[in-house]
Amino acid sequence: MTSSSHQRPIFLEPLNIHLPMPALVSIAHRLSGLALVFALPLCLMVLSYSLISEEAFLFIQQRLHVCWMAKTFAWGSVTAWTFHALAGVRHLLMDLHLFESLPWARRTAIATIGLGIALGLLYWGVLWV
Repeated sequence: MTSSSHQRPIFLEPLNIHLPMPALVSIAHRLSGLALVFALPLCLMVLSYSLISEEAFLFIQQRLHVCWMAKTFAWGSVTAWTFHALAGVRHLLMDLHLFESLPWARRTAIATIGLGIALGLLYWGVLWV
């Protein structure tokens, strides 16, 4: 027997693993997609209700101005859609072998996160100010 067969298994601590920026964007892309799967039914329900009549549309619009939960849901949904789209375009470009090298992967990951945060703050300003 070799000495490697007597080694104990390595215990990985997920909170102590430092992932590179492209990996974080990839994981966030998957999580935003999962969040959108759960948000989609409510988004479609609100859209369907708002299309019934002008009064229904005005009711939805008034709820969005008054209810903090509605504003938070709308902001979270739009921000998640935006980030998911940005990360999706990044992944598509990399599938086309563009920006695929490690330095470019880091730059595009930082740009995706930065643009996602900037647009999320813009959406927050539009909804809350």
